[in-house]
Amino acid sequence: MKYDVIVVGGGLSGLEVAKYCSLAGCSVLVVERGPRGLQRHLCDTRSVASAVSLWQQARKDTHLLRPWRSLSSPHYEMLSGLRARLGGRSLYWHGVLMPIESWVINEWPSDVKLRLIGSRNSAGGLYRSLLSELTTHCQEPNEVCVGNLRPAPRAVRARAGSKAQWFAYSPLFDWPSSREASWMCRTEIKCNACVDAIRIRKGSACGILINSAQDAHTRPEIIHGSKIILASGTFENARLVLTAFADVGIPHSQLVGLQDHLVFGVVVQVPLAHVSKWDERLYYVPAERNTPYNLFINVLKGKKAIIDCWLMIEKNPLGLGEVSLVKSQNAKELVVMAGICTQDYDSLTAARSRIESILKETFGICYNDFLPSSLRLGEQWRLYGDALRLVEKSKHRDCLSIEYSIPLGGVDHEGGLLSMGRYTTTQLQVRGVSGLYAIGPCVFPRMGSANPSLTSLALARYLATSLCD
Repeated sequence: MKYDVIVVGGGLSGLEVAKYCSLAGCSVLVVERGPRGLQRHLCDTRSVASAVSLWQQARKDTHLLRPWRSLSSPHYEMLSGLRARLGGRSLYWHGVLMPIESWVINEWPSDVKLRLIGSRNSAGGLYRSLLSELTTHCQEPNEVCVGNLRPAPRAVRARAGSKAQWFAYSPLFDWPSSREASWMCRTEIKCNACVDAIRIRKGSACGILINSAQDAHTRPEIIHGSKIILASGTFENARLVLTAFADVGIPHSQLVGLQDHLVFGVVVQVPLAHVSKWDERLYYVPAERNTPYNLFINVLKGKKAIIDCWLMIEKNPLGLGEVSLVKSQNAKELVVMAGICTQDYDSLTAARSRIESILKETFGICYNDFLPSSLRLGEQWRLYGDALRLVEKSKHRDCLSIEYSIPLGGVDHEGGLLSMGRYTTTQLQVRGVSGLYAIGPCVFPRMGSANPSLTSLALARYLATSLCD
C-alpha cells in the first residue's frame, strides 16, 4: 500500500499533523519508535511529586532514549532525549500555551508569520484559534492576576473526581470533541518501528526504510508514501535529513544553527503565611523587548509553602550549536556540539537579579538570606528535581533557598537545525528533497523565549492544510 502521508514520530507535532491530514481525507501512517503503551498523561497516572521525579531522573523513565552523542557534556545529556512512546512529549508537557514574542516572530518569513498571528483585516491566525480551542474547556481560570503576575495559559484538565491528577492536551485524547478523536480510527499507527532512512527516488522522497525497535535481526521493511513528514524531534529529524542529503548528493555532513533555552531558577521554602493569597498554580510575567525572557512562579502548599521561581531565556544566537553524522563502527552516529557563550553568561546573571527582585517585590523575600551557596553561573548545573529534594529534606529550617540551572537540552526545547529559509522552505519542505517535510521546533528560524509547543501545534495544522487542500 502507498500512503498519502507518512508521519515519522508519534509525539505532539506528529500526531497533530496526522490528525488534520486524516480529517482532510488523506490516508495516513504514523510510525513511532516506541511502544503504544498506556496512553495517559504522566500527571494523570501518578502524584505531581512522582511525575516530577520521573521527569527529572531520566534513568527511571524506561521510555527515555538518547540516539545521539554529546561532545559538550553536560549539555544534551542527563535529561535530554526522546520520550519513545506513542504520544511522546505530549504525555509529559504541562500544557503551557505561549506564542513566540512579536519582535521575534517578525524575523520569521512573512507568509508564515501571517498564518500564525493573522492580519488586521482577519479574525486572527492560528495562534488565536488554538488558544481559544484548547483553553475553552479547561478548569483553570485565566483572569485572576496578582500584581504583575498572571496565570499562565494552559491546555490542561483535571481528571474527573480528582483534584490532584490532571492531563494536558494531546491529539490522542478526546479533546475538544469526539469528532476530533475519531481521526485515530481512520489512521494506521505502527509502533516499535525505527526509521533508518528516507527512501529517495529521482531526488524525491517516496517512502521510508524501517527496522524493528525490539528485534535488530528482523529484515528491514520499505513503506511507500507520497509525502513524508519528519516529526520525531529535532535531533532525529536532523539525522534523517542528513542521510537524505547524502542520498541525493547534497554535500552537507553537518547542520548548524542549533537553538535552545537556558533555564535558571530558585526553589524557596517559606511559611504558609507568605503565600496566603496565592492559589496553587502556575503564574508568569511575559517577556518584553528589553527583558527577553519569560518569568514563571509555581506555588505549592503543604505543611510549608514552596515557591518555584524560574526564567526561560532564549540562548544567544551568537552561540549556536551544530550536529554532524560521523562513522561509528558499522553505522553513522549523530554527534551534538553546543555550549554557553559570553552573552549567555550575561543572561544568566541578569536572570538571577530579576528573580531576586521579583521575590522581594511579590513575597517580601530576600532569598539570598537563606541560600547556603550560589551556583557558578554557566559552570555549575543543578536540575530542578535535585533542588526541590534538597529543600523538601530540610526539616529544621523555616526558610531555605536552593538555586538550579538546567543544562541545554534539559527542557526538551532544542530547535533550529532545519530552520525555515536555510534548510526548509516556508512550506516546511526540506530544500533539495521533494516530498520531504519537517515540523516542530527544528524548523523555527528563531526560538524566542516562549515554550515552543503552541507554535509547534500551529505549524502542524499549517502543514496539514497546505498538503491536503
